[in-house]
Amino acid sequence: MTAVFLPMTLVTGVFGMNVGGVPGVESPHGFLWTMVLMAGTGLATYVFLKVTRIV
Repeated sequence: MTAVFLPMTLVTGVFGMNVGGVPGVESPHGFLWTMVLMAGTGLATYVFLKVTRIV
């Protein structure tokens, strides 16, 4: 489970920082793209683990 959630945690950590210059802050669709990126990395990790027969 850690392997699946680790990429999503990294994405939320980067976008959760309170600094200037974070990509997507000015975009009205920034939240949507962040959620899509998190779901995509989680799904890609799960598929990778299934293909390599780890899960």
